Amino acid sequence: MAAKQPGYVYILHFREALTGGKKHSRHYIGWSTNWIRRTQSHRQGTGRARIMEVLFERGIGFDIAVVIKAGPEVERKIKRAHHHARYCPLCGGTKLHDYRDWEGHDERY
Repeated sequence: MAAKQPGYVYILHFREALTGGKKHSRHYIGWSTNWIRRTQSHRQGTGRARIMEVLFERGIGFDIAVVIKAGPEVERKIKRAHHHARYCPLCGGTKLHDYRDWEGHDERY
């Protein structure tokens, strides 16, 4: 069994909805071993996340809604759940209270 990678799951809350086609987005869920460096990269519109590049191009800012110490499997679980506002405390979401049920959690930042 492979060792779990330590890191952080973070939720970014967009200050404006990002629209495209029939969809709109208000959140980005990410994982990194260094969430501070990664979110700085997102603010500059650089990195591999195309959605963050588009936000930068359109001048849409974001807030760091929550950061939890967890493995990438938690990020995937949240992404697969959809309706990310349920996990965002800035939207009144409380679903992150369930993060204690997931392996790999430790603390909230």
